[in-house]
Amino acid sequence: MTERREICDLTGDKLKRARSQLLIEIRALDAAIVEAWDARDLISIVEGKRAILEVVDQAIGQTGAFEPIDC
Repeated sequence: MTERREICDLTGDKLKRARSQLLIEIRALDAAIVEAWDARDLISIVEGKRAILEVVDQAIGQTGAFEPIDC
């Protein structure tokens, strides 16, 4: 049982790091959209990253690593 928990903890840590990186990218892209002349491409990229973020949040919830936070 301890080994399974260690695997969940390790997976949870990787998911948390991935989530943090996604949040950084989303915030940077959001800032770029404000300054962009034609933001359509950036908007679709942000929407895609937000969809990935939802999947990561669901995976984090399943591992019990921590409660997902809205961005």
